[in-house]
Amino acid sequence: MQLASWAFADTNWLTAAGAAPLGWTNILVVPGGDGNALRVDSLTGIPAFLNYPLVNPDGTTNLMLDAGSVEFWYRPNQWAGTNAGGSGPGEWSRLLEVGAQSGTDGWWALLTDAGGGNLYFVGQSNGGTPTCFLSAPVSLTSNIWHYIALTYAGDESALYFDGNLLTNGLGVTELPDDSAAGMGFFVGSASDGSATMHGDMDDLATYNYALSSLRIAGNYGVYGLPVYGIASVPQAASGIPNAPSFNANGGLQSIISGPGNVLDLGATATCATNGPPAFAHWSSSVSGSNGNVFSFAVTGGTNGAPYDLLATTQLKGSFLTNANWVWVGQVYSCHHYALTNQPSTGCIYIMGTAQDSDGDGLTDAYELLVSKTNPNLADTNGNGLLDGWAVSLGLNPPTASPTAASQRANYTFNLESWLVTISGIKSEAFTPDWEGNLTLVQP
Repeated sequence: MQLASWAFADTNWLTAAGAAPLGWTNILVVPGGDGNALRVDSLTGIPAFLNYPLVNPDGTTNLMLDAGSVEFWYRPNQWAGTNAGGSGPGEWSRLLEVGAQSGTDGWWALLTDAGGGNLYFVGQSNGGTPTCFLSAPVSLTSNIWHYIALTYAGDESALYFDGNLLTNGLGVTELPDDSAAGMGFFVGSASDGSATMHGDMDDLATYNYALSSLRIAGNYGVYGLPVYGIASVPQAASGIPNAPSFNANGGLQSIISGPGNVLDLGATATCATNGPPAFAHWSSSVSGSNGNVFSFAVTGGTNGAPYDLLATTQLKGSFLTNANWVWVGQVYSCHHYALTNQPSTGCIYIMGTAQDSDGDGLTDAYELLVSKTNPNLADTNGNGLLDGWAVSLGLNPPTASPTAASQRANYTFNLESWLVTISGIKSEAFTPDWEGNLTLVQP
């Protein structure tokens, strides 16, 4: 199970379950990740640290040293590693640490070298010699987020970077003693506040078992994608424009809307309402007849504004043209949700706003990702029907229906030149209002 998680959203530094740290100094909350992030970066020799107990006063566990997993997002602050053309942080920088390398009570740490080109997972027992359980080269770039996951047990360990397995390593055979463990673990620095990570961390989570490679790839996919139209969009999704959290241009309503397949589990007890909408407190599990269940909450965004939830199992090539996206349903900020019977091969989810630039009844997100129509052109194929009506009638909006035999349709108009019937691939009768706008479709 998941032991603990940290969103680092504000300066109380509590875990998601409300457990407090032992202490901290000279650290910052900075914009980044899915809202805010933790920065531990001391360039002047002034100690900086964030310290948590391994076991909380109520008996719950934050971190296990002998077996488990840790995952988090990490962003170097104004430096790049030697594998990315830079010179690194300039010192061996701790990401997580228990005990001390120079101490006599043992050591457990995940760290980078001074050049920032390699990650190391090391351990040392009381009075022993440090053992490197594993190491692997990485490419860390200034101000770019990367996902790091470490799994470990008595027989082996494994390190993942941006969802991919970097290397397998030795099992954890040497551990700090009770004295070092009693001091807790340090996030982003050595236990004396030196050797800081010179960067930012977000969405730290710990587990009491080794996450599978599929789970790690899925976790990276969930948070590796942008939130449509709100956050700064990475190059892979540069075709998706920014959009406000409302339907700015009117248009047909309720063409593709509603809860869909998403189960609303109710409002969240606490919710961050600043920043872009984002997935939070997500988990994947298997539950009897419900199959693979993806559970999550939505934070940020605009209260009361619907967000399209879209999914794909085939994220490849161009983010827009080659991925086959499906509309799952609509979600709202500050609510918990669940999706049942999800694909066992892994699924990637993304949120889209209700922006409808061309007023055709389809959101820009739906047009770009699902229907592959032009979000700035209400009648993409020029057949006389708005794209929203074409989708609702089961036609293929991108296809030029008048010239495609398989999609051809014949149209009948009344004396006022208002469309009243379609025959051919689809047969429909329409009822117009006094202005000729379609108000009723009769199959």
